[in-house]
Amino acid sequence: MEDECCAVCGDRVNSKRYGVPACLGCIVFFRRAVVNNSQYKCVKYQNCSVTNGPDLLKTMASFQKYQTAQHSLFFDEQDLANGRTTESKIAIHRRRARVPDVNIMLKLCLNQATDWGNQFQPFSRLSTESKQNILAEYTFGFLLVDQGFKTAYEAEDGFWLFPNGTFMHSDYYYGLAEEDGRKENSRLKAHFHFKFVSELLTCVITPFRNLQIDDVECVALKIVLLLTPSFSKRAVYAGQEEAVAALHTKCMSELMEHAERRFPGRGEERFGEILLLVSSIRCGVKAMYNQTRVSDVFNIMEFDPFVRDMLLN
Repeated sequence: MEDECCAVCGDRVNSKRYGVPACLGCIVFFRRAVVNNSQYKCVKYQNCSVTNGPDLLKTMASFQKYQTAQHSLFFDEQDLANGRTTESKIAIHRRRARVPDVNIMLKLCLNQATDWGNQFQPFSRLSTESKQNILAEYTFGFLLVDQGFKTAYEAEDGFWLFPNGTFMHSDYYYGLAEEDGRKENSRLKAHFHFKFVSELLTCVITPFRNLQIDDVECVALKIVLLLTPSFSKRAVYAGQEEAVAALHTKCMSELMEHAERRFPGRGEERFGEILLLVSSIRCGVKAMYNQTRVSDVFNIMEFDPFVRDMLLN
């Protein structure tokens, strides 16, 4: 049990009394919120900006749509900088992703994950070093939520879609130039590639597709990942525990309400299904980090220097 992490937030496991490894905080929360149907209230008696402010998930869902709308503008700017023509831009949407596509995608996700985090006071108040510590992990989690949602609704089985429309397929040779497929180390690359893409599809795409995740639930996942980093420096929010707890509670409360509206009669079950995805997403994050060591597409030495330094932090 010592090597396991809480299936919800990634903290140290206390027990498996409800069937999955969970920390003491999550065990208490779920017992009160689900078993006893407890009602949580603001510790400042409703007199705080978190409680009195607009709906958190709806507000951030609007911001999420804004960020998605910025994808086209971002890639248009990159195309202009790289001298791509209209014809070559159209061709991008029909081909296998390459190193430049991964590099651009990570740069976009790092920028947007930073902007997203800065919408919340606990993150915005952190030092630059602390933000970098969080973003080293959170950028990949943020990416997996966004691209998992996109792929689940837009792609066929076996595909992982990038923001610019390029793709990775579980079959390494799918869309690969013949001369590259004949290279001496292609079989080894194919082995690692299949394992990597298959893990992403299993951890993220399949559950997103089966559960029909919506945009509000994506927002909740991003917030939970931001507030509960799983890296070794977990006390990164030290001194802001009350603000983090209030924000987390508001997020959970609104997610429960959203689940009950979408699935009357089984809202509690839906609530649990969404939160259990946090653990799956973190498995995907680990797979992406491992891939940077062996992949020709996710070759970390080919990344933008700023992105590389951030992810290696």
